[in-house]
Amino acid sequence: MYQGEWNCSQRDLEREVVPMARTLGLALVPWGVLGSGRFKTEAQISELQKRNEKGRVQSESPSDTDRRINAVLEKLAKSKGPNIGLTGIALAYVMHKAPDVFPVIGGRKIEHFNENIAALNVRLTDQEIKEIEDAGESFKMGFPHDFLAEGEPGAVAMKDVVLLRSAGYHDFHDIKKV
Repeated sequence: MYQGEWNCSQRDLEREVVPMARTLGLALVPWGVLGSGRFKTEAQISELQKRNEKGRVQSESPSDTDRRINAVLEKLAKSKGPNIGLTGIALAYVMHKAPDVFPVIGGRKIEHFNENIAALNVRLTDQEIKEIEDAGESFKMGFPHDFLAEGEPGAVAMKDVVLLRSAGYHDFHDIKKV
């Protein structure tokens, strides 16, 4: 089991920890999955500003990146049904990125609890996941992933390593995607 911060705007775990967990069969127990209060609609942000509140996030206002991610999360939430909000899509995002993900989540209201439960039934397509990721900061897997795969999106499994593919026939087993 590995525990660390991971969400659709904080993706550093995807460089080394997620591939390691896949390879070793480890469970991931991410915290901060719901954005620590950053994932809000423009209406929610405006309401907080009217009341001169900051919510859980202690910055003056959401960053441009937060706003872009929030817009995509809101759009996807509307397409998934009435009981799903931004944090429900954010929860579904990490649940789709790797097997054996057991997020540490919290909430202060019964609506939060209900939305988290409803998010367990949300299925995101590869295109929807890409849309969320494209809204965030430019993310690169970095070395050694890019080097081993000779470019983006980087090697995350043995079958992605160019040198192994060119060295003969190998029977690689696909890592089950959720």
